[in-house]
Amino acid sequence: MKPVKYLIIAGSMLASSDAMAWGSLGHQLICDIAWREMDKQTRHEVSSLIQGSRYRTFAQACNWPDHIRKDDSKDWLKPYHYINVPPGAEMVDEEYCAEQGCVLSGIERFTRMFRYADTEQNSGSKQKQREALLLVSHLIGDIHQPMHVSYEHDLGGNRVQLTFEGDETNLHRLWDSDILRQRYGKRADWRAIGKQLHEQARQTVTEQQLAASPLQWANESYQVTKTIYDELPADGKAGGEYAEKYYPVIEQRLKLAAMRLAKYLDSLLQR
Repeated sequence: MKPVKYLIIAGSMLASSDAMAWGSLGHQLICDIAWREMDKQTRHEVSSLIQGSRYRTFAQACNWPDHIRKDDSKDWLKPYHYINVPPGAEMVDEEYCAEQGCVLSGIERFTRMFRYADTEQNSGSKQKQREALLLVSHLIGDIHQPMHVSYEHDLGGNRVQLTFEGDETNLHRLWDSDILRQRYGKRADWRAIGKQLHEQARQTVTEQQLAASPLQWANESYQVTKTIYDELPADGKAGGEYAEKYYPVIEQRLKLAAMRLAKYLDSLLQR
């Protein structure tokens, strides 16, 4: 096996910057729900790995891959947050993954990185494992956000200008964070929301859904993406009715991402 390229970011676990995917709240909810669902041993391992970073909780640490985006030396990570699908395609194919990477290859790559770091006997191993853990956890969230399985020509909806309740935004940001903020407010209590959503997810997410593969996760998102484009507001205005219509879709994607992440980490971290 070829050596795995490590992402070394000593001392740069920043806890403040603009989040990109799902917004800060979305990723916090996914990882908080996953934390509640994962096995006790997995929680212990995750907690041990988070120690030494600037984050107090796994839910907050899950935003780290977005926090480092302003560091130009980490530009090579950006393609791993999404996958571009050719317009008109009916399904996502692994062949659509760009040479420089995509969210599908990112999940695979950083899973391998974690496992490789876990075999090393050196002082840097924990840091490498932590970085790989947070990347995998974040990207599993990203692949469930429909606009991260989208089209290159408009940068996953970033070039589709809209207004949302009178404020200028774009289609990508609307799905990343605007609808969630409209639902819960700018100072949302992610712990309380995560607790509520976790209780619901345990009742609604099925074993069949948990058994789906990352490619199937991407295809679920893409089916939503196609509907989003088919139902774009003709006047470019998205208001309360739009949010009310699509919030249940967003909530379901968050729940699926979280429960699948918990299962994935149980398998990855337990020896």
